[in-house]
Amino acid sequence: MISRINISGLGPYGSDNASLDNLKSVNYIFGSNGSGKTTISEFLRTGMAGDESRVEWSGPSRPVLVYNQHYINGIFQNGSVPGVFTLGEDNIEIKQSVSALGEEINNLEKLIEGYEEVLKGEESKYSDAEELFKQKCWDVRNSLSDAQKIAFRGCLSKKESFFQRILTLDAPRDFKPLANDDLESLAKKASGAPLQQLQPITIPDFESFEQAESCEAFSRPVVGSGDVDTAKLIHELNNAGWVERGLRYFRLKERATCPFCQQQTSEALAGSIEYYFDDDYRGAQRLLADAVSIYETSLSEIRQLREDLSIYRNHGFDIIQVSNDLIDFDALASTNLERMKAKQNDLGSSVIIEDTIDARENLTISLEKLNEQIAVHNERALHFNEFKEETNSCIRWQCVTRLDAEKRQFLKAERAYNGAKKGLESKLFSCSNAIEKKNAEREELMSRLTSSKPTIERINRILRDLCFDNFSLDEANDGKDYAFIRRSGERANETLSEGEKTIVTFLYFLSYVESRSSDHPVVFIDDPISSLDANVLYFVNSLVRDLASEARRKDSADVSQLFVLTHNASFHHEITYPSAGYSLSNSAYFVIRKTASSSIVEAFGSDNPVSTGYEALWQELRVGNRSTSVRNSIRRILETYFNFVNGLNLEETIAKLSPSDRPLGRSLLLWTHSGSHLLTDDAECTDSGDYLLHYLNVMRCIFEANNQAAHFDYMAERCGIELESVATGPLSDSE
Repeated sequence: MISRINISGLGPYGSDNASLDNLKSVNYIFGSNGSGKTTISEFLRTGMAGDESRVEWSGPSRPVLVYNQHYINGIFQNGSVPGVFTLGEDNIEIKQSVSALGEEINNLEKLIEGYEEVLKGEESKYSDAEELFKQKCWDVRNSLSDAQKIAFRGCLSKKESFFQRILTLDAPRDFKPLANDDLESLAKKASGAPLQQLQPITIPDFESFEQAESCEAFSRPVVGSGDVDTAKLIHELNNAGWVERGLRYFRLKERATCPFCQQQTSEALAGSIEYYFDDDYRGAQRLLADAVSIYETSLSEIRQLREDLSIYRNHGFDIIQVSNDLIDFDALASTNLERMKAKQNDLGSSVIIEDTIDARENLTISLEKLNEQIAVHNERALHFNEFKEETNSCIRWQCVTRLDAEKRQFLKAERAYNGAKKGLESKLFSCSNAIEKKNAEREELMSRLTSSKPTIERINRILRDLCFDNFSLDEANDGKDYAFIRRSGERANETLSEGEKTIVTFLYFLSYVESRSSDHPVVFIDDPISSLDANVLYFVNSLVRDLASEARRKDSADVSQLFVLTHNASFHHEITYPSAGYSLSNSAYFVIRKTASSSIVEAFGSDNPVSTGYEALWQELRVGNRSTSVRNSIRRILETYFNFVNGLNLEETIAKLSPSDRPLGRSLLLWTHSGSHLLTDDAECTDSGDYLLHYLNVMRCIFEANNQAAHFDYMAERCGIELESVATGPLSDSE
């Protein structure tokens, strides 16, 4: 069944309010001439003009059979009409076989519909899982830095592209994710200019530090010769250094005088003091001086190394550990150096020199590690393109690793979907093959035993019943086609009237629909009453109502859906009239209206928006809606209705009225006979409100006098006329 038809941009339709939505088994479409009804039917008749996306189906698609003016013209373009082949009445067993095959095909189609619904459900679940994973991938993409995004160049702008790229990636089993800072450092190096090779750091020779720190002269006092007179005093005071400095001062003076008493000193005193600082003392003094000098020079080289580290920091190396180890070593060595210098100034003192071996080892290890980084850097610089690709691969693997759980879940859903899809498609293929075989079997049976004669006989019988007896349908081209034949035997295709063409093509169309009943077609009927007489019109009404009943039948309906399009309010009223025993359930109503710029579709659901002119006249008689032309409305109701029921006898009707009502009744009936009035005539007769109820009373009496009071009561109730306000006047004695 068709669930929606989109007609935007077709014919007179614009882009707004141009679709038929929420379609039902039976759909009534009302619109004036030129509003665009035929645009809809012609669109469906020509096979959706190659644009099947405009038509949405609920369940399997069905053949669409369309009756409109183009269909009528096509029938009469050739000298003969294609035959409609049906089973003869005597082929009961074959009909049963064909019917059984049709039921089997219908059941298979229901199976297909069920499988397709299950497949849609599986597709929906897979689509949800896919969209969830896509979003997870996109979130990861958005978390990448500009440097890292280069690894996914070409698939960053669209969610689908990035998602598909992730699906193609798998990280090696031995891949270990990096810290984000480390990954970012690599990404920046790989995304920048080619790397430059760097000189590795020369690891200091710490032997000089070790020798100086192990010198025993720092840990014991250095004393001079004990053979001089002053030795004992110097030892007691432990001031050999002071004495030595004083001796240097003493030597600078031209006259050797005591710095305290300012008296001339003897040469013997000076010699004694100088003799105290013998060769051993001077040797120890030189040893200490050399150790301090070497130690200080080596420490300066270490401090220069700290300044050189900035070069490596600028290239992105992690120098924190090296810097910390340098600071630790510098602090310890600086303390030692201060103590060594203090010893140098006072050889008689003892100082403790800290062992820097642990600090030296730590610094050596961190420098070796930094050199390892430099070696890696230099290798990357030497093979920069390979480094870039390795880094990009690392970034991609890092992303895949982050998405590992979500990817596994999605792939599991994908495998489940593909498995279900494969199984369901196999079942769908089997059902389709079975349908194809059964259709072939059914067509083979029908080809052997069908005939166009039953259709000819049925249409000719209906034509005779409707008094179309000056032509008939007959076989042509060896029974393959039909021809319209006059009594004289001449072909009548070109001489049929418009009304004759309309009724015969409509009967032919209904026969064709019947012949396709096993396909459960969708039927479109566009204004089938053009140029028809009143008696034929009501016959067509009956046929359309029967077809609508068939479409509403839920189980094995020969017609799966019906669309009726018309501009005639009376015809619309007749086919939608809710008579006893006739259901209008599962129906939808639409009105097509012309605006200044385009045509629009208005949907009314299950509410019929169209009332006939005849019903509108009755509605004017409601208490709250009465105009001053009530008598004009009444005479038009009388004229329309009684012309429909074969008229009324004027004098007999007047005679049946009560004497008091006869003048008013005669007035109304004479208005009726004043001319040929139609529903659209607007002759006016203005009356005061005092006579309104009296008019209705006389009107009912006229209906009652002609045995039509039931119709009056029905229309009064349907149109909301308060019956208690309409007194039933007595009829005359002549009744």
